[in-house]
Formats: sequence, C-alpha cells, structure tokens
Amino acid sequence: SLRYATQAAPMLIFRSTSLTPIFALATLVAVIEADFVGLVTEFCFEGNVSDVLVKPENQAHLQAPLINRMIMDTCRGMSFLPLHKPPIIHRDLKGQNILVDDNWHCKVADFGLSQLEKEFIPDDSIVNRQQGGTVLWAAPELLTSEQEVATEASDVYSFGVVLFEFLYRETPYQ
Repeated sequence: SLRYATQAAPMLIFRSTSLTPIFALATLVAVIEADFVGLVTEFCFEGNVSDVLVKPENQAHLQAPLINRMIMDTCRGMSFLPLHKPPIIHRDLKGQNILVDDNWHCKVADFGLSQLEKEFIPDDSIVNRQQGGTVLWAAPELLTSEQEVATEASDVYSFGVVLFEFLYRETPYQ
C-alpha cells in the first residue's frame, strides 16, 4: 500500500489538466489477507497514446495540429514533476502511461515507479532505487549500470522516445 500512496502523491499535490487527477484513495483488506489500495482517477475515454496513435479509425483525426497539442499536453504534465520540492522522477514515461481524454487532451499517468530525485533520498531510505521503467523507453545508462539511478535527465530521454511514438505512430525500435 506504500507503493500506491507514493503513486498518488504527485497527483494529489498538483492540480494540472495534464496530470491524471486522483478523486479517491481507498484501502481495503482483501479476502486473501493482502492490503488492497485502489486509486479512483479520471476516466480517459480514448485510452492511452500508444493505442490511440495506431487505431485506423483515428488516423483522419490525428493531424499535425492535434498531435502538436497532445505533445504539448504531455510536456506540461512532465514539467510539473521537477518543479515539486523535492523534485519527482517519473521513471516510466511511455505512450501507455499517457492517457487521452474525450477532448483529445493528454494526461501523464501511472506514477507507480516515481520517486524523489536522488539527492533528496536519504541513504537509509526504503525508497526503491532500482532503475524501473520499460526497457524500450529507458535511458541507455540505466540499462548498462546497476549503479545508475533514474534522474530528471532519464525522464527527458524517455520523453524523446515518446516523441518518436507521436511522430511515427509506432512503438520504438520495431
């Protein structure tokens, strides 16, 4: 349940049209005696960017002005994270974690792997220092060294891969 509270933190702090808002955080004890935490967020009717970009029925609608606006929505969502004190690293930015509402606005979602920027994490912290994220969107240095931790720069790299998704309308490296 600590993981889901961590996921909820950035979305509870920021009120932005470019981050998925959390409407409720519910905790239950499940039948199998495991903690269950549920997040109630805005329903984004169109789904995620990765799916939206490849659906044949969307192609006529997805012209340059709309793609540009969707990219800017994503930029605005990601720009809130380093402004937080201490800064927050998303660690799993990808098209599947950017949701599209019924007005075709993008909202950054899924903060399940997010963490505070390295310099703000105490050495004895229980915060997960693993690289996390999805390999195709991860910065190369996170894949080649166990010593590296995700930073704002690795989120910027992931955003560059997301731009590839937007512009080419396909999964990277396919």
